[in-house]
Formats: sequence, C-alpha cells, structure tokens
Amino acid sequence: LPVGALVQARKHQDYTILPCVNHLLPYYRPSVMNAFLELVQSKRDPTFPSDLMLLDIREIKLHLLQTLLYKLILSFQKECVLFNVNLDVTSYFNGKKENHNIPGRAYPVVVWDFYKNGCSLRMLNPQAFSLNLWKVMSILQEFFGSMVGANIYLTPPGTQGFAPHYDDIEAFVLQLEGSKYWRIYNPRTEGEFLPQVSSVNLTEEDLGKPVLEVVLEPGDLLYFPRGFIHQASCLPTTHSLHVTISTYQKHTWGNLLKKILPAALEGALQDDVEFRQGLPLNYLEYTGVQHCEKVNAQRKKFIKKINSLIGRLQAYAGIDAAVDQKAKEFMHDCLPPVLSKDEIACSVHGAPTRWENGKPRDVLLDMKGDTEIRMLHVYSPHRLFSEDNRILLSYTVENSRIYHEVEPQSIEIDPELADGMEYLLCAYPEFKTIRSIPCADLEEKVCKFSGIWFCGCHSHTDGSIKESFFMYEPCKFLS
Repeated sequence: LPVGALVQARKHQDYTILPCVNHLLPYYRPSVMNAFLELVQSKRDPTFPSDLMLLDIREIKLHLLQTLLYKLILSFQKECVLFNVNLDVTSYFNGKKENHNIPGRAYPVVVWDFYKNGCSLRMLNPQAFSLNLWKVMSILQEFFGSMVGANIYLTPPGTQGFAPHYDDIEAFVLQLEGSKYWRIYNPRTEGEFLPQVSSVNLTEEDLGKPVLEVVLEPGDLLYFPRGFIHQASCLPTTHSLHVTISTYQKHTWGNLLKKILPAALEGALQDDVEFRQGLPLNYLEYTGVQHCEKVNAQRKKFIKKINSLIGRLQAYAGIDAAVDQKAKEFMHDCLPPVLSKDEIACSVHGAPTRWENGKPRDVLLDMKGDTEIRMLHVYSPHRLFSEDNRILLSYTVENSRIYHEVEPQSIEIDPELADGMEYLLCAYPEFKTIRSIPCADLEEKVCKFSGIWFCGCHSHTDGSIKESFFMYEPCKFLS
C-alpha cells in the first residue's frame, strides 16, 4: 500500500479513502473522490437543501474553491480578522521557519504586503467565514465521531511556508487552486507512529528519502496519517490554495484509558482494603531505577503484588462513565449543526413570536398529549450522562463555529424524565407523541417536557401539517 492516497479527479481516476483508525498506513482502493463525496452526501440529513449535494469536483470547486478564496479576501475587508486568532503569516527560507504575526487586526494592506514578500497565509477556523465548509465539517465530525478541524493555506509562487514536521491528526489535503509539490516521509522511529503530539520543526538532515513525491493540482486529495513527516512548496510558476481537514486528534484507546484508570483507582481505594494497605518496610532498597537489574525474592514479591492490584482494577473500570466523559469533551469540541429549512421552521429559530401592537404575540406554546416531538437534528449529538448525582443532557446546537468559544452546553434533566429522554434519543428521527413517552402521567409529562422543547410545525410525508415540536434544550419561554 502506498503511504499517501492521492486522488486525481482531473484524470477521472477514482479511489476510496478511509481514515487510518486501526492501521499505520492509509487505504488506497477504487473510487476515492466519489466515495469521499458520497460519504459527505450519504451522511447528511435528507432534509438538507440541495446546495449541499456535492457530486463531483466541479461542485467542490463551486462550494469550496470560490467560496473560500472569496471569503478569505472578503474577510480581510469586512470582518474583524485577527492575527494569531484567525490568521497566521509564516515563511520558510534557508531551513528556517518564521512567524510574522503582529498584534491586532489583520488589515488587507498589511496581509497582502506580507504575501507579496513571499509569506504564506494560514487561515484558522475558516468554517467561521464559510458556510459550505462548515456544512462539510459538521457532517464529517458526526461520521468520524471525533472533532474535525480545518485550515486554509495560501502560498505565493516559488515559496514554502512551513518547515518539515509531523502532526498529531489525520490529514486530508484538498487542493483548490494552483499547484503544490508535496513530499511525505515515513515516521523515523516506532514512537513516532500515531503520535499524541505534533513534532517540532525538523531540518533536512532529520529526513530520509521521501516515500511519496507528488504535485497536487485542483481537485487532488492527499491523505496521510498521524506521524508521517511532510513538507510542501509552491512551484515557481503558480501560487497554491488548499484546505486541510483534520480529525482523530487525541482520539485513541490510550486517551479513553486516561478517563477509565484514574476513576477505577479511586473506586478501588474506596472499596478494597488491599489498596489501602501500607507499603512494605525498606521497599526503596530493592525498587527504583538503581535496583531495576537486581533479582531477589523481595523485589519479585513486590512486583507480583503490584501486578495483582492492577488486575483487580478491572472490577472498578467504569467504562460507560468514562465513555460519557469522552463524549462530553467531543460535544464541546463539535461544531454546531447546520439546520435545514424545515428544522429552522420547526424550532425556535423559526418561531413566529414577535412584538406587535405594543405587546408580544405567539408566545404561548400549546402542548398536548397528541403533540409529536423529536430531537432536533441528526448531526447535533446529544448525550445523557450522570454527574454529581445529577442527570444531564449535553448538546451542541448552541456551540460556536470557533473552537471552544463557548462553554460546554448541557441541561439538568428531572430524574422522572430520564427514561423519556432516552426513549426520544433512541427513537430519532421518528416523532413520538408526548402520550407515548414512558414516564410520569400525561399532565406531568406535558408540564415537564414544556421546559425542554422549542415549537414549530412539521410537514409529514402525506403533505399534511401536524402540530409537532423539535426539542433539544431548555425553553427560553414557557407556556
């Protein structure tokens, strides 16, 4: 298998690409560009408007190339783009990488002067400026079950913006305009395969022979896993614009075990007296690095005891609780969902409440036993979990398009509603009547669910309009 999966859509060669989850090398199989686009298309909500139907490279260029380049230029003029926050300016000459960011706002005259003098521009959080990139990333994050990020890179002809390095993410590089020469190198040691942190800037002396050398042109897609060293430079005759979509950062078995083991040890210390027994006298005389090569009965007994206690930790491994904590972090990392027109119309975002004739109108929301409700959006993850003897529902619909700009979003759920919330979560995308929800009596259900829904109408397949509600968070106003 080759180290990089390169799509040459311009030559109508099709391949299939999958993330490097269980293997150290990427996959390289028939149909990559079509499969990548079909993945985005198949995972979208069927109620999304047709403008998300990414069908071929021409569509991608319409949705990404034109939009991203236009937004990049327009954002300097109309948006408050800040150095270090939204934009990095870098250069790499004679083996030295430099950052040229200055404090404050990135004004066009300053930014394009840097560019004219051979500096590369890296736009951070581009999904905050591009609706179409936000749509794609929102769908991919749900598919991968991991945070999806993106950067846009604009590089002048004949220059290189970054030193050779490896990253702690799976990288999908989509060339949008111009061309760029890429060199990919194997990880140098076993410890650099699937690393947990990115490398420092490397030098040419640190590198071996490239395992892949390729010039990407518009429509080409390059994938390489975590730990593979890479560097890219522009040809002398053209600039380069590409977007890198990333995922699987700190999304490993080891990161999950970091959640499981500390909690397991706390549980064992509380419940198992063997974990609370004192250490043997003089154990420092036969343990530690200075004694690691010694073999004696005391040391063997000590190590056997440690291994026994580690084995006993399995009984205290709260796997589901740890997964919930990992999911909670993921939902904080998530982009908010891109709502379809129907979802907007059937939620608070399209509610008809207004000020009219000196008073608010259409504020009262009339829920009944036959009112149908469901969770708002398939690409808006929800998660029920317990914390400090409380039941919480975590959600993403009010997240920001800028990473961690808002705090994690969750609401406390009445214990009597927990089974009903689980029922609705599992029932998605079906609507369920309040009467059918398995908790409390009808009057109490109507009253309590009034605190966690937003209202609207839902158009059913038979063309009729039923009174239905999309719910996902506490109501800002109650009937």
